[in-house]
Amino acid sequence: MGALATATLVFGLARSATGLSVTRLILAGVAVGSFFGSVTSMLLLFADDRVQLALNWLAGSLNGRSWREVQAVSGYIGVGLILGCGLGRPLNLLSLGEEMARSLGIAIGRMRLAIGAIAALLAASAASAVGLIGFVGLLVPHVTRLLVGTDYRWVLPVSAVMGAVLLVAADTAARSGPVELPVGVVTALVGAPFFGWLLWRRTP
Repeated sequence: MGALATATLVFGLARSATGLSVTRLILAGVAVGSFFGSVTSMLLLFADDRVQLALNWLAGSLNGRSWREVQAVSGYIGVGLILGCGLGRPLNLLSLGEEMARSLGIAIGRMRLAIGAIAALLAASAASAVGLIGFVGLLVPHVTRLLVGTDYRWVLPVSAVMGAVLLVAADTAARSGPVELPVGVVTALVGAPFFGWLLWRRTP
């Protein structure tokens, strides 16, 4: 509910008289993210003996997680995956451009809201169980496109599987050293250079 409310707030701030602006969307996301980041830091100051647990969650970790957490979020993730994979065709049409998609019967505004709501549901469900594991959502779709192309009817389900494979591999690596690292640290160490390479590769 918090993620959906936050997504609604960001979309509301990004709207203008001419519609939804991508620039305003990015700036609204940065502003809202900074605000809630400050709230999180303030709460940590008053957390006392729970600070370590909060830091583990912020770093992203599978340590201590069991099937109990999986059962708690499986319903939300299952619904989100089914709805998300059903958006393959509309996303393919949106990739052709807004005017083309609108001429083919896509309601741009409602479709953007649906995409944002489903993404927020999936991200919040996963984060509530294992914390903030960065770069999985940025890295996996790009790798998937290199493997299966740009058809979202394939990109979406394959990305879900590839994300799971990447997380298991990263967690295995995090546990293999003398000190167990949060899995979010491993994904960031691998994901950030790879994502930078992708950006450099696409620079004209």
